[in-house]
This record gives sequence, C-alpha cells and structure tokens, in this order.
Amino acid sequence: MQTTRRVALLPLKEAPLDHLEATTAATAPSPTLLVRIGDGPDGFPSALADLFRLQRCAETGRSRDCAAAIPAVRDLMIESPLAHRRPGLFLFREAAGFLASAMVHGRRRIADAAFTALRSVLEKGGGFAHRTAAEALGGLPHGIMPATDAAAGHAPAMPASWRELKKIGGAGGAGTPVWRGRSLVTAPDGQGRVLVCKWARRGESGRALAREVFWMSRLQFFAGDLPVRFDVPVPVCYRGRRLFRIRPGQRAAGAPPPDIDPSGTAVAFVANAAYFRYPNGPADHDRLPGSAFRRVMAQNAFLLGRLAAAGVLHTAPIPLFHNRVQVHRRRDRGRYEWYRAGRLDRWLASCTHPNFGPTGLRDFEHLAPLEEDGRSLYRCIGTHFLSLLLVLGSYFRGREPGRMGTDPNGTPVDARGLFDPQLMHDTIHDVFTMYCEGLTGHRPGFPLPVDVAQLVFRMIEEMGVDRHMTEILRKADQLQMSGAAFSRFLARRGIDTAGMTKAAGDIVLQTGPHLGAFNEPISLPELIRAVEAFSGLAVAARFREAADAFPTRHPRRVS
Repeated sequence: MQTTRRVALLPLKEAPLDHLEATTAATAPSPTLLVRIGDGPDGFPSALADLFRLQRCAETGRSRDCAAAIPAVRDLMIESPLAHRRPGLFLFREAAGFLASAMVHGRRRIADAAFTALRSVLEKGGGFAHRTAAEALGGLPHGIMPATDAAAGHAPAMPASWRELKKIGGAGGAGTPVWRGRSLVTAPDGQGRVLVCKWARRGESGRALAREVFWMSRLQFFAGDLPVRFDVPVPVCYRGRRLFRIRPGQRAAGAPPPDIDPSGTAVAFVANAAYFRYPNGPADHDRLPGSAFRRVMAQNAFLLGRLAAAGVLHTAPIPLFHNRVQVHRRRDRGRYEWYRAGRLDRWLASCTHPNFGPTGLRDFEHLAPLEEDGRSLYRCIGTHFLSLLLVLGSYFRGREPGRMGTDPNGTPVDARGLFDPQLMHDTIHDVFTMYCEGLTGHRPGFPLPVDVAQLVFRMIEEMGVDRHMTEILRKADQLQMSGAAFSRFLARRGIDTAGMTKAAGDIVLQTGPHLGAFNEPISLPELIRAVEAFSGLAVAARFREAADAFPTRHPRRVS
C-alpha cells in the first residue's frame, strides 16, 4: 500500500526554524506542492517531479516553499525503502540537491535548516541516501581558487657530481651516505640537517622531480606562517638548475636500487634529519609513542586541509590501489577510487612509508592545483581522510609487524589485541577537527554525525584479522606482459617461475592483507561511509565559512 505525505507551503516570514516541523504539520496541505514517500506505482515519479520543482523554488529564492519542504525531504531520505535500491540513487540525488540549493540560495535560517537536515541524513540515512547527502555537501561552492601550477616543461638536466651537490647543499655530515628507497641521504650535520639526492625511476622523465622542487620553492614562505610544524626541504640549485644528471657513485652503503633510471636524472635538497621518520614505524625503528603519534596525525591533517584551502591538493598521502595486478588494462590504472567502495588492495603495504611524518608533508611530486571540477575537492579530501585512517590502523599493526597473514592451518592471524580503541577514537576526532581547522581557519561548530565508537570497533575487526590474503593474476593480464615482465612480477611476490608457462591459467597469489576479496566490495564499508561524511562536512564547513564573508579568516593562497 502506498504511503503519501503531504507537505504544505507555509507563509514562514518570521517563524523560528525550531518550530518548523510543528508549524508545517498544523497547516492545511497546499495544492501546488506534494512530496510523496512510498513505493507505490505513482510514488517514485511523483516524488521526482516534486523534487524538481523544489529545486527550482530553492534556486529562485522562494524561501517559504523551501522551509516547508525541508523536514519532509529529510524524512524521505532517511525513511524511504529505496535506500539500498538503484532507483533510490536518482531520487536521493534530487532530494539532496534540493537541500544543497537551499543552503546556497536560501536565507540564513533556511540554509541552516537545510544543513541540519543533510547532517541528519548522514547520521541516520543509509546506502544511496547517505552517499548523495555527502556528495551534495561536497559539491557546495567553496570559493577556493586553484594555485599556480608548475610550468608544463622544465630545463634540461645539468650534469653534476655528488661531491659538488654535497658542497653546495652544505648539509653533508660525516660518514657514508645511505639509501632510503631511491634517495641517497647523508648523515646529519651539526644542525640536524641531511642532504638528500633523489633519482627518477627507470623509464620516467624528470618531470615529476622538477614538479617536486617547484613546490618546495613555492611552499617555503607558506610554511613559515603556520601553527603546526611544517619543515619544507630546500632544493639545491647548481648553476641555475635544480634538475641534474648524476651517477649514484660507489661510496654509498649498499648498491643503488635497481629501479633507478640509468640516465641518472635526479634532484637534491636539504631536509630535517627526521624527514624519513614515519608516524607508524615498526617497534624497532624509533617508533612514536601513542601521544606523539596522535599529535603527528592531527598536525598532518591540518596541513592537508590548509594546503587544500590554498588551492593545492596532495593527491597521494599514501599509495592506494583497488587492483595492482590489473594496472595495465583498467580505466583507473588500478588506483583506488574510494567513492566506488571497492576492495582495497594490500592496505598494510600501502601504509609502509606514508608521505607525511613529524616534519610534515613530503613527496611534493604528488602536489597538484585544485581542479575546477565541482567534486574534485570532495574526492581528494576523501582520499586524505581514508589515507589518515588507514595509517591509524597500521600504527597498531606496527607493534608486531611479523604477526600477519595466516597460520600453518590457514587460519587468519588475529592481531586485534594490538589495537588501542581509545587512542583510535581520540585520533579520529583530532584528524577531523584539525583538518577542518586547516581548511576553514577554525574548528567545526557542529557535532560529527558519525558513530566513532562503532567505526573504531569495525576497523579493529577488519584491520586486525587478515581474512583476505589472495589476489589473482588472470590469463588476460599475463598476456599483456612480456616473458621477462611476467617473471619479474612473480619473483617480486616470492614465486619461482621455473617450469611455469605464461597464460596457462589463472595464478592465485598470497599478497595480502587486503580489505575485501579480489574484485569484490571493500570489507569495511563503515570506513567509506565515514569518509563520505567527513569529506562532505569538511567542504560544507568551508562553504559556510566563505558565506559568512570574513575574508581575513581564509587561509592564504599559494601562488
């Protein structure tokens, strides 16, 4: 049986918003606007038609019509049986669009009521209702201008020697330099600085490295006026160039990594000695205590938000993949698009070396100007929150890094006892609060519509038990590889290819832990739901701050 709710259009001139629902219910229905909630044959198209009209009301400033409809539209999104059915996506997208339009075009009381309604949907709504509410908030006009980008080209690399760069950099300590990934690092000098020479990977041009030193130069002044620590490295300039051709040399401890480009394209910069210290390092690598870890997470959440407010987005706080095996034949190149809620590939491995730490953000080759696309900010903020929450989970697994995978009987290892629920709870609140402060200039003035205690419980359940360890190298993926690439791929995963025939069949690999089974949804949907809410609310906070027209509060733009 179809249920119909009629919503009157009220003459709300001075009516306080906290009496909105009571006043609406007591007023006779208007023949000009009906919002129907139900699953009968006429309910869906009628509700869509009414929502189209409501959006026009909002866009043309008909505040009384909007005020009367807000409670019913909120209830539609929370109570509709279409929350987890595909048609609900279209219905809720229009409903959330109406509420967002009321925030943009309505007077302050109407805008506040619409914002409260969308927060209620984030708290109580499920499925498509929750998703569309977050996307509507994330699509609000934020007033952020993209920063000036690096030039499309760069000057050719200048031949240089390690000795010359070390002399110019002036941060060369005594002792043999060591390899940190593809970077050669000197010992600290007397002022706690190191010289870093970072090489391009095999097959790469110097474009990414040129971008990195470009942003280092741009951010020097920006970082000096912040309430949290941000030690931006200083690029080395030699004969007017910042991009060099240099051989690694033979005096380093150990052999150069095999993936360094043979041309020797590199950049050099002076950094704080703690530049390579990670917030989630294992117990035997100068591990941060819980209180310091919490501060570092809040610090970097602030920095990510403040850079975003300046029109600069860090696109990879950690490397995130949906499917590393299929990077060559997927539209997304295997990269993780969190808003699709797919399985997250090798989540713990992705957190091994985050691009942030006690000195602040790093790996500026991943910095990019904000795009004009209305959802680019929302989606990148989601990547920030997802990365921070994954690193949070990895911090506790770092207490015993060898406790991973399955036991000899095939039973998943249970590492839930390594987690500290209270520290997780407090860190999540700090991350959201500090990110919003970085993005807007002050802390959010509204409660967080996320059950953080339940989120922590589910994170421990999924991140603490390695239920998903396998990935599959399909025949189609093998056919895309050369014989040498096929052997290298399997060798990196500990498999001897002697006697194996390429494309003879699918190959099952034990490469986890993953969050979700191969080609399935993520096993921790609560994480995606929280990221949706965090990201939408962060953009909404920025929108509301800009709408208050206090330009002195807005963070300075990087240019």
